[in-house]
Amino acid sequence: MALLGAACGGNGDDSADEPVGDPNHFTIWAPTQLERPVEGLIARFEKRNPDITIEAVYAPGSELNDRLLVGERPDLYVGTALNLQDNADGGIEFNRTVLLGADPLELIVPTGNPRQVADLSVFGPDPTSESGLCPQEVGCGRAARELLERARITPEPDSLAPSAQLVQAAATQLLDAALVYRSQAAKARAAGTIEYVPLPSTQQIGVEHRIGVLVPGEAADRFLADLEAQPPSIQRILARVGLASLEESPQ
Repeated sequence: MALLGAACGGNGDDSADEPVGDPNHFTIWAPTQLERPVEGLIARFEKRNPDITIEAVYAPGSELNDRLLVGERPDLYVGTALNLQDNADGGIEFNRTVLLGADPLELIVPTGNPRQVADLSVFGPDPTSESGLCPQEVGCGRAARELLERARITPEPDSLAPSAQLVQAAATQLLDAALVYRSQAAKARAAGTIEYVPLPSTQQIGVEHRIGVLVPGEAADRFLADLEAQPPSIQRILARVGLASLEESPQ
């Protein structure tokens, strides 16, 4: 999985010219799929830090990215590691980035696995099964294609859609199989409308969600320091939606 390094750091000599955030307030943008864990982290933090308020904006990742490209800037921006790296390469300066969680891809099928899907071959030429992948330009789509390339499978999905839509399609048996973010699938799995098909360790992959700092400030720094410390209460918030720590994430 891609990691953001020094390319997204500050420039040292220019730090004095950087905007400084409000010490008692900050804004954070996050993709809709991560609303549950981010809201959980915010509620936990505000309870422990009543002097700080947080404004959160949730929207599809592509919409948030478009807003960055036209010059809008939150204090903190949540995206995949690849998304943040693409933006950094395009000239958007992140002071630093912090790992939110690793999001493994899961091979999901409707409950009962009616087509008896057993492996990734369902995403190749297979006229008897309906399969779905995320579009190639988004994180889960890139990761899925990397995984299929490793397995030497040329993808021929019947459906291209965001992860949440693929989960819904599998849950209603419109799709026989899909590769999706675990964070998107966890709720449907708990509800009993889908199940996972286990993959061997050599066929596991994940996507990192990271928080990029666009406007450094005391309030945002305290929030990120809490996240980096990974106390058990934060680990539980992330685990409930299927996000793993870096050590637990598939490679």
